[in-house]
Amino acid sequence: MTATVENLLNEALALPENEREELINALLQENGPDPEFDEAMVALVRQRMENVASGKSKLIPAEEVFDEARTFLGRLK
Repeated sequence: MTATVENLLNEALALPENEREELINALLQENGPDPEFDEAMVALVRQRMENVASGKSKLIPAEEVFDEARTFLGRLK
């Protein structure tokens, strides 16, 4: 971390909570994800939720996925 960034961080941490929140939001808006990307991700999540609800897709327990991955990777050795 550069001295400039460290100084800014220390100053930011000294701000009252509401002002720190304002600063965080401003930085996120300036450097945050593309809003079109966010909208696409929300649409994808909704579609996947609908697929599960309708039975088109099924959920698989994580341990089952991990077991299958371990088996697959074990065959690659």
